[in-house]
Amino acid sequence: MLKVLIDTREKDDATIAEVREQFEESEFCKLETGDYSVIVNGIDFRNKLAVERKRNLDELAKNLNRKNSTRLFNEFRRARTGRMRLVLFIQNSSVEKIKCHAYKSKMNPNAILGFLRTAQNSYGVEVILYSGDSAGPEIKNILTKYAEEYINGKNSDCKY
Repeated sequence: MLKVLIDTREKDDATIAEVREQFEESEFCKLETGDYSVIVNGIDFRNKLAVERKRNLDELAKNLNRKNSTRLFNEFRRARTGRMRLVLFIQNSSVEKIKCHAYKSKMNPNAILGFLRTAQNSYGVEVILYSGDSAGPEIKNILTKYAEEYINGKNSDCKY
């Protein structure tokens, strides 16, 4: 049985609907870290695995301004301290789009690339730049793949 957990603060109704379509069940709850997590065969992964989704590079850039970046870095710290696997999933994005400044924000491409490197290297956050718009199947793949690895002992001693 697969049940997706959706943070109550997640606002994108279209993505929520897409994600819900991929799972047998869904539940809205307050997740301390991330926008999505999963319960697999009764094993609750909300403190082990999460996907933090950004709809595009502009949403990421908005989250990187001084006021909002603290919240995002606190989320990264919670994941690292709790040995949790956190995936930063950015839709409609690629390294090329960042380098070519193919987004509306005035944020320098090097600032975004530097942030992504810091997320990976300093906090152990996995960054996925996803060129597509439809997130539901991808979020399911991420959650089920890592949950299965954990269940099969490949990630039982999470370094995340």
